[in-house]
Amino acid sequence: MLAIGETITIDYIAVNTLEKSSGNFIVFFLIGCFVLNIYIVYVFHRISIVRKTEKENALLRQQSNLQLTVYQELQDRYERSIKIVHDAKKHVSALEGLIRAENYDIAENYKKSLFKELDKLQPSFRNKSKILTVIINDELIKAEKFNIEMKMIIDDVNIDFLTDIDITTIISNVLDNAIEAVSELPKCKRKILFIIKEKMSCLIIHSENCYENINMYSPNKFSSTKKGHHGIGLKNIESTVSKYGGVFSIELKDGMFKNLITIPY
Repeated sequence: MLAIGETITIDYIAVNTLEKSSGNFIVFFLIGCFVLNIYIVYVFHRISIVRKTEKENALLRQQSNLQLTVYQELQDRYERSIKIVHDAKKHVSALEGLIRAENYDIAENYKKSLFKELDKLQPSFRNKSKILTVIINDELIKAEKFNIEMKMIIDDVNIDFLTDIDITTIISNVLDNAIEAVSELPKCKRKILFIIKEKMSCLIIHSENCYENINMYSPNKFSSTKKGHHGIGLKNIESTVSKYGGVFSIELKDGMFKNLITIPY
């Protein structure tokens, strides 16, 4: 619009004042237009930098929140373990007292309750990657709260080339999105498939889950259905995967939301 306005103005000046002046006015006017255009380009360049910085800050905040959630869960487990260890002697004494009094049924129930508490401290998933072990166990706890069936096929693949925060960003976002998507569905649809494999010298991360509401504003581009959220999680996955020359794709098919992440070794 600015260029069109300048062109019309220059044309008008050229037609109406060229015969009455030496042309210096037109030269100064053109110089003024050139300086104005350079200034506007600079302003838009600064605006683009500010918006890019805002986007990066939003992604960093989201990464930090994911890390904080994982560490809080670790802290909770640590505190529970300290409490059980602290009371270990009391538990043993109580069991001995019940056995001496020949209250075997009560002792058996007491033992089962104690083992149940100890099992909560025992991670149900193990992997040679410590950060992956922590993240998956944290997500399994979240899924259990919503009675979500998690089917996991995770090979002992090498993910050491990814930083801990990038592993957290990718895995936590994929699983958090899946858990949130199915948590409000009927119980029969609360199922998530999650796969990590190595194929053709690439790390493959795949997930599938049912969905109900999807905000899709362009092909392969989605926004969150949650109030106050803007789909930062998906953008965060995409930007993190692209750092390693990988590809992140989403497919909606037969009522299933499918993620596929391919990262070359």
